Parts: sequence; C-alpha cells; structure tokens
Amino acid sequence: MKRLMIAMFAVLLALSAGCSTNFPYGTSWDRHNFVSTPNMPLSLSLVDTVTGQTVWTLDIPVNQQAVVDLEHNQDWVAAQSPATPAHEVRWKVMSLGTLADNVDNHQKLNGNPVLLKVMIRDKTGAPTTPTAAATAP
Repeated sequence: MKRLMIAMFAVLLALSAGCSTNFPYGTSWDRHNFVSTPNMPLSLSLVDTVTGQTVWTLDIPVNQQAVVDLEHNQDWVAAQSPATPAHEVRWKVMSLGTLADNVDNHQKLNGNPVLLKVMIRDKTGAPTTPTAAATAP
C-alpha cells in the first residue's frame, strides 16, 4: 500500500510539473512564485545575458507575493529548456495565499536570453550585494 501511494504521488508530481499551451490552455511552464517576508524581503531582476543590461526589476513589498511569467512565442517540451528565449515578462504582486488567475502587468523583451536574479534586500529596503564566503588560509 505504501509503495502504491509513493508511485501515485510520483505520477501526480510528474503530471503537475508544468503545463503547455496545449493543455490546460493558457498556462505556462515558465511561471515562478516569490514570497517576500520581513526576514527575507525580495527584489527580482531580469538581466539580458547577451548585453549584461538589467531589463526589468521588481521590489516585492514585505508580506506580499509575486508571480512572474516568462512568455515564449512557441510551445516547448516538458523538462527541456525553451527553444526560443522569452519575448515578454508578465507579473502580478498580490497578497499572500492568493492564486494568480490573471497576470496583468507585462513588458516586452528584446528576444535575447534572460537571467532571472533574486536578491534579498536588507531591512532598510536596499538590495544586498552577494558576497563570496571567506576562506581560511
């Protein structure tokens, strides 16, 4: 019985890993959810990997969540990278626990590959700079 439950869970997990535009319609494989808390206030940015330029940023208010959806021009196969870079970023900031039914905000991208960076802001609101760990001599 335990093995059956584990197998069923594995199948359910595999099926819920993401959805294409084929079924269910209009969902994305490239949708991400971020929660900003008092102990970990978050800032997001998209960086063009060709030019190194930051093309989009978002400071998520404390005790809010953000859904970020990278839209692609064509459908792609599960568990593989998209064949084409995202052409648009869509996002929505909302209360914790809210389901994102419609991601209203959007910005066109230039078609280059992008890197989604997540930064933890300090308590004053300024993003913190990642630092390398100190090594012992």
